[in-house]
Amino acid sequence: MIEQFTRRQIDAALAHNDVDRAAVIAEGALREGQRDPMLLNLAAWRREEAGDYRAASSLLGQALQLSPGDPLIITAIGTVRRKEGRLQEALQTLDQAIGIAPDYANAWLERACAFEAGGALDAADINYRRAAALDPECVPALAGIAWIAARSSSPSIPGMRISVTTTPAKSASMRGNTLCASGKAATANPARSSVWTLASRSAASSSTKKIVCSSVKKLMP
Repeated sequence: MIEQFTRRQIDAALAHNDVDRAAVIAEGALREGQRDPMLLNLAAWRREEAGDYRAASSLLGQALQLSPGDPLIITAIGTVRRKEGRLQEALQTLDQAIGIAPDYANAWLERACAFEAGGALDAADINYRRAAALDPECVPALAGIAWIAARSSSPSIPGMRISVTTTPAKSASMRGNTLCASGKAATANPARSSVWTLASRSAASSSTKKIVCSSVKKLMP
């Protein structure tokens, strides 16, 4: 369980878009013996950002034990596997998340990123568009669509990568929502739920993309 004081501290940090502070608080709470999927997921995000994928996977595995079948945690696990280069496993994991919550935009976004990482741009485009349809404000999905369109029209510049500048607030909303303090998943519409958000486990994390959002939307049919 998570103590109410800890929850208030985390909520306050996230209200100021200070995700790293929230993760530090979560790590401290875990050391004190508190156990909650939200704490584990926050701590896993910090390890992931540091490139410690083994530790991130371990923490997410613990979170999944506390909340079996949670699509948000499963998506996070898929993201870590993608970053490890285990693309087939990542796709299988993300398919599992989508099977549980087909309207969870971040799972489709991560699926698109996995296809893109493997060079399957047509499949990536389909999944980016699905993510954008579910969440029209999902900037990484819009940027992915724009990049694939730009690359198709300019194949002579394969190294080009359009990116999106994101504010901390926007980055927080991209990651998708995790669990409420009870550990129950927001299954009705995870991307729109009122529980806390965390920086995107997607291509818009540390290496962000840079393009004006309004310009990206113009490239969409």
